[in-house]
Amino acid sequence: MYAPFCGNLTTGVKYLLKKKEDPAFLNFLRQCKNSPDFTGKLDLEAYLLKPMQRVSKIPLLMKAIMKNTSPTDPDYSELEEGAENRQHHFQTLIQLMFRYIYCSPDGRGGFPQFC
Repeated sequence: MYAPFCGNLTTGVKYLLKKKEDPAFLNFLRQCKNSPDFTGKLDLEAYLLKPMQRVSKIPLLMKAIMKNTSPTDPDYSELEEGAENRQHHFQTLIQLMFRYIYCSPDGRGGFPQFC
């Protein structure tokens, strides 16, 4: 699920920039910003990056938890295994993203080492 999303990130940003040329869409964005429910913390483009940022932070968080956990702690081995699994998952995601971005549907992209 993350690989297609992350692979299409640039397409999504380009589409959003194009939509911002549409007066009706700009009016919609203004209405959203003026809504009392709007927190103003992030703009729309930033929300496109959130899932990718989140998945890339998990291995770092796991390493930080391990660093602050004693190796003699009964949970340490499970933390270590979880950190390795998350790191492997993240690396696999990066590989899938490269394939998704650089490989054409017939498997022949500009970077054959990823296809």
